[in-house]
Amino acid sequence: MSRAATTIPVGKPTFKCAASGEPLPPGTPCVTPVRENGQGGFERLEFSQAAWLAGARPEGLLCWWKPVLPEADAKRS
Repeated sequence: MSRAATTIPVGKPTFKCAASGEPLPPGTPCVTPVRENGQGGFERLEFSQAAWLAGARPEGLLCWWKPVLPEADAKRS
């Protein structure tokens, strides 16, 4: 069986909780969901762990992961 990876551009971290609007500084553990944006593309959001555990979810949720936010100018390796 063959597996093909698909790369979907979802943008960079926003460093802001989508539920509360509060800033999420670099080094903060968070939840990052991706949803359809209604224009044929995708939108990346960040939620604080507290907001996510309280039930905050975006409409059109496709997937999510739990990263630690990088430094704002960090390069991907």
